[in-house]
Amino acid sequence: MEQWLQLIGNTGFPIVVTMYLMHRIEGKLDVLIQVMHSLPARMYEEGAVDRISRVHISDKAR
Repeated sequence: MEQWLQLIGNTGFPIVVTMYLMHRIEGKLDVLIQVMHSLPARMYEEGAVDRISRVHISDKAR
């Protein structure tokens, strides 16, 4: 707790709050990035890529 008070005194309250929020969101962003990287493979495994491409092809034919 003493470190937090010293940090607030040295850098200011807004900077400390920003650092705290960035630290909390970092883990969530890492998970989101991993999910986004694995999404194309999961879509391909489930056949969603074929369904999506068929829809786009049929839309162009109209």
